[in-house]
Amino acid sequence: MGETPEQILVDFAAAATIAAPPLLGEPPLERGEMLVWQIGREPATFKGRGIPGRAQRRRHLRKYAEGDLGADRSFYFRGRDGKLNLKAQNLIVFMQIADGVDDKTWDYHLRRGDYSHWFQECIKDEALAGEARQIERKKLAAAESRKMIKAAITQRFTLPAA
Repeated sequence: MGETPEQILVDFAAAATIAAPPLLGEPPLERGEMLVWQIGREPATFKGRGIPGRAQRRRHLRKYAEGDLGADRSFYFRGRDGKLNLKAQNLIVFMQIADGVDDKTWDYHLRRGDYSHWFQECIKDEALAGEARQIERKKLAAAESRKMIKAAITQRFTLPAA
């Protein structure tokens, strides 16, 4: 792993006082790949991919649901005329504001694709963004599209009782 996996293997072999594996000039590792050394087996080295841990993903889910994403990654309900400036710094606040914002403001952002864009770019959830895109394309009343967007959020994120 890292920028120079071959050197790490050579250094380990020296520290363990064993012979380093033959390195046949493998192509550089791609993101997410690792060089594996099976000591005493053939082939001695091969490329592999790790399985992403769940703990970090859960931490990120909680951050998106409850944390403060910062001013540059928050959602702003502004409406067509820009009269509002209601900041949703996470998904819980987004759903609370969504419940209280007027139908014209909700529909304005819905029709522009603002919700799916935010879910994809700032929340980093492609599945949620895809579902929101489908909802944004439908001709639904504001109450129904709100209900569907909120259901999509709660389905993907474990939200505390609000």
